[in-house]
Amino acid sequence: MSDANREQMQALVNSMWNTIAGSVAEARGIDLKELNRITDKLEVSLPEDALEHGFVDSLIYEDQMNDVFAELGVESDSDGQYNFVTLGEYALQVSADLKNISADQVAIVYADGAIVDGEGFGKEIYGNTLAATLAGVRADEKVKAVVLRVNSPGGSALASMSSGAKWNCSRPRNPSSSRWVPMRPAADTISRARPMSLWPTN
Repeated sequence: MSDANREQMQALVNSMWNTIAGSVAEARGIDLKELNRITDKLEVSLPEDALEHGFVDSLIYEDQMNDVFAELGVESDSDGQYNFVTLGEYALQVSADLKNISADQVAIVYADGAIVDGEGFGKEIYGNTLAATLAGVRADEKVKAVVLRVNSPGGSALASMSSGAKWNCSRPRNPSSSRWVPMRPAADTISRARPMSLWPTN
């Protein structure tokens, strides 16, 4: 792993951890610095450890949990059992409905891999597929800016020209409003990757 890739991956992990740790600390009433110390020292590996440090309220068996549900007034089925949802099902219910967001949006398009001709999905960048994606972004009135992140060693000139034509169509009428953001290479093999570009679509 290159130094640049290690830097960007560490920044991503740190951001995710700060979000998770902050939510846990707030919900459990644990000081964030103390929570980080506990996790850094790996002090919670057993259920009893979690209880001691305040990560859980109690340690009980499944049948005891049914008693808790009954006390809370949760209705059971005819067999006295309770219906559960999986974590995935729950996440689908609480995730943001991105399709119905009315505010202006910034589209982020990733192009990762060698550039090849045609249509498809996978480890390569398919010229026609990328061109169609950029055209769709351009047609979306909610999208006010586009970020194209290219992570590629190169490839087909024809596919690059096809995608480039759609990309140029997304440029603003006033070129002075364009913004170029440097992108460090994510790995040694992609040192020729283009920089990210950001500009309004209208």
